[in-house]
Order: sequence, then C-alpha cells, then structure tokens
Amino acid sequence: MADFTAQNVATMREEVKSMGDIAPHDLVFSFPIGVPGYPDVRNFQLLPLGVEFGPYLALRNMGSDYPVFVVAQPYSVVEDYVVDIDDLHQGLLGLENGSTNVLVLLIVSLDQKSNLPKANLAAPLVINLDNMLGFQVPQGNLEFTMDHQLSVPFRDMSRS
Repeated sequence: MADFTAQNVATMREEVKSMGDIAPHDLVFSFPIGVPGYPDVRNFQLLPLGVEFGPYLALRNMGSDYPVFVVAQPYSVVEDYVVDIDDLHQGLLGLENGSTNVLVLLIVSLDQKSNLPKANLAAPLVINLDNMLGFQVPQGNLEFTMDHQLSVPFRDMSRS
C-alpha cells in the first residue's frame, strides 16, 4: 500500500490526473461503528473532487455510490482549530503509543440559502493512517459548532 500522510492527502489532487489513477485500495478507511446516520456503512474511500473544488474532497462509501460526504482538512478551511482526541478514542484508533500519523477531516455541507459551505467542528472524523481506522470524535469545546461558516467557496472555476 502507498504511504499516506496528511500532507500527501492534501496534495493528492495535484498529483493525479483522474480518479482512475488512484488504486481503489490506497485510500480506504474503515469506520468500525460507521459514520453519523450510517452505522452499517463502514468502509470509505477518499477521492479528489477536482481543482475547482479547492480543499474539498469526497469520502465515498465503498459498497455503493451512497453515501458520499464532502470533507476538508481543517487547516485548509479553519484557522486555529485544534482537535482533542480523548483517551477512549486514542485507544480505539490505536494511537496510545503516540502515533502522529493522523488525518483529521471535517464533514462539510452547503447552506441552502447562501450556497456557502459549513463545517462540523464539533465532531471531526479522525483517521489513524497507520492502520486506516477512523472514528468521529466529539469535541468538548462548546465554541465548536456543527455548522461553522467557512470562507473558502465550495466550487470556484477560477481555481481550475
């Protein structure tokens, strides 16, 4: 399997010409208890959306075309966001030995009125890239909301 780090994933869009160039097994993450609203959907693939989508990626169910989540790495869309991974989730993710090869993804949605993206800062997806396991990790910081307005547009044709 290819060696993936958070930075590799962030630059993946520029390195591939089409989704067909990514081996399907390379970026497949297992969520042992599923993801929000889909407890039985456990294997997801991370895919680029295209240059015009900037920092946004697709997290697609491996079993079918549904569900697909739009996600982004926090550093590309939010300033000063620090994720707290409690002891329980560190153990579930296999991070208890101090592994730092972690990918954090925010689930993004589009506001129906403004068509601007909003991110769930209250419960990011955290993935251990050493074992490809992921969990949604609720945050205790009450300032983190589930609908944090982002300033980076979802689609901008000037990026292409």
